Amino acid sequence: AVATARAYADVAPTLSTDLGEELHDLAAEFATRQPAQVLCHNDLVAGNILDDDRLWFIDFEYAVASDPILDLAGAAALNGMGPAMRQGLLAAYYGDDMPARQDFDRVCRLVLLLALAWGHALEHWHADPRRGAFLVRLERLLSLFPSSE
Repeated sequence: AVATARAYADVAPTLSTDLGEELHDLAAEFATRQPAQVLCHNDLVAGNILDDDRLWFIDFEYAVASDPILDLAGAAALNGMGPAMRQGLLAAYYGDDMPARQDFDRVCRLVLLLALAWGHALEHWHADPRRGAFLVRLERLLSLFPSSE
C-alpha cells in the first residue's frame, strides 16, 4: 500500500497536498498494523462482483498480498455502505473478533484515498472523459469517512 500510495500521489498533479500526505500516512499505518496474509482482489466495486446464486470476483488487475480487511474495506467504501451495513459486514466476516469500527473506517478511507489518487493520476497517464464524474463520486464517498486528524 505504501509503494502504491507513493506512486499514485507522485503522478497525481491535481491531488491536494493534504490528501497526498494523509494517503502516505494511512498507507504507512496500514503496512505496519496489517501484515499481508492472503491474496486480496483490491478493486471490489460492484462491477467486479457477479452474483448468480454464487459470488464471482472478476478483474484481478489490482490484486495484492494483504490483510483481508483491505477487501472488506474496499467493498464497503467503494460501494457506499453506510454504518449499519459496514458493521454487519465486519460481524459476518470476523464474528466476535472484529476490529474496532474506527480502525476499519481508517482502512476504508485509505482505500478511497488510493482510488482518488489513481483518478487524479489518470490525468498524467491519459485523458479519460469519465474522470470528472469518477472523482466527484469518490469525493462524496470520502466524506462518509472523515479524517481523524
